[in-house]
Amino acid sequence: MSAALTVIDHEQWTSLGNLLARKAGALVTLVVVGLIVQFILLTIISFMYFFLDTSIMYFGVSDSPADCFDFPLGTLFIVIFTGLAIGVLITRFLVFPLIKKNDIP
Repeated sequence: MSAALTVIDHEQWTSLGNLLARKAGALVTLVVVGLIVQFILLTIISFMYFFLDTSIMYFGVSDSPADCFDFPLGTLFIVIFTGLAIGVLITRFLVFPLIKKNDIP
């Protein structure tokens, strides 16, 4: 066995293991938060692109004033996030109570 491994006792290995576990938990947390932020930014940018694209009729800006509807981007975000919130509430209060603990694998 290597001389460096025999110098480190069990308590030091345990403290090293605990330190690495905390660092791994922090890294996983940072990755998850980063993915959530990336998803939110991607969603906002996608809706802005669709809103500003002139080839999509009846949604966003238009070349012809007759086809143009006055619908601000802020109102669009309110409608979208209200729909998401209603979906979360429906899932939480109507779908999840139907799933029993035995049904979850």
